[in-house]
Amino acid sequence: MKYLLDTDTCVALLRGDATATARARQLSPADLAVSSITRYELHFGVMRCSSKRRKSEAKKVSVFLSLLHEIPFTDETAEVAAKIRFQLEGKGQPIGQMDTLIAATALEAGLTLVTGNLRDFSRISDLSVESWMDK
Repeated sequence: MKYLLDTDTCVALLRGDATATARARQLSPADLAVSSITRYELHFGVMRCSSKRRKSEAKKVSVFLSLLHEIPFTDETAEVAAKIRFQLEGKGQPIGQMDTLIAATALEAGLTLVTGNLRDFSRISDLSVESWMDK
């Protein structure tokens, strides 16, 4: 594995974003992963869909996730996340808690985080980030 896909990148892929899709197609599925936090966020997004769309969106998300390796949130990841949050809050530059957990997952696994939120994630020391999305 090389890349951990942030939730916004997964949503872009699910919606057919041309740039994200083209980049993902250049790679083997073995190079891509999601965190268990992203799985949660995607399922929550499905719950927020209208009841008319919920079943079809749930199917899309399920198929999408079945193609990717999932990195679990572990005790070690929790410690990394706590350090990230402490450092960023100490600088007066906190980011969202879910973003902190996803960043910690990427750091712990030694993966590059693929996100459209470069502004927030670039504040995290030693985290490799890149964007595959149209601006």
